[in-house]
Parts: sequence; C-alpha cells; structure tokens
Amino acid sequence: MTDELVLVDEPTEEEREAALAEKQKLAGAWLRRERRAMGWSQADLAIEINYLAGKSPAPNTIARWERGEMRPQSKYLPVMARLLGHEPRLMNAILRYREVNRIPPPVDPE
Repeated sequence: MTDELVLVDEPTEEEREAALAEKQKLAGAWLRRERRAMGWSQADLAIEINYLAGKSPAPNTIARWERGEMRPQSKYLPVMARLLGHEPRLMNAILRYREVNRIPPPVDPE
C-alpha cells in the first residue's frame, strides 16, 4: 500500500458565495416555516419580540431574514428561540448559518 497525497482544490470565491447564499435561503425558509406554524404574520412576530425584548425589528426586516438577505441581530435570537419553542443554541446555530444541516424537519399535521 502506498501513501498517496490527494490534493483537494479550495473552493473559489464564487463557490463560497453560492454555498453561503444556499445556507441563507435554508435558514430563512426555516424561520418562515416556524413563524407560520405559530399562525403569526411577520408583524405578529415583531409584536411578540417587542413584548419580550422591549424592542422589535420592523416587519420588513423579518421579511429580509426570511428571504436570507440578512440575519437577525444577536439580541433577538434568545427571544425568538423562546417564542418559537427552540433551544437558543440551535436557533443561533441555524440563523448564523453554521448548522443549517440541523434544521428540524417539518412536522406533519395528523
């Protein structure tokens, strides 16, 4: 048996950007699904965040989170986790795009 050195090409900047964009879309879609599962509009989520955090994002900001155009500020993550019934660490990991592979699957209504 010979030891072979296998060279792996580093991803290009374009490939890294495409991978990040995909993670952003997945995280945003998950957030939208979780909000809708609660029966809330984007404005409703903003009101709930304001109730617990004392400050809320604008509904159009929530829309941008859900489209993956931006991510929530850290100060909102524990509150959103509580509102949506998730562990803060999981919420942080997903919405910081580190662990979109841990997104829980949708629950099938029976």
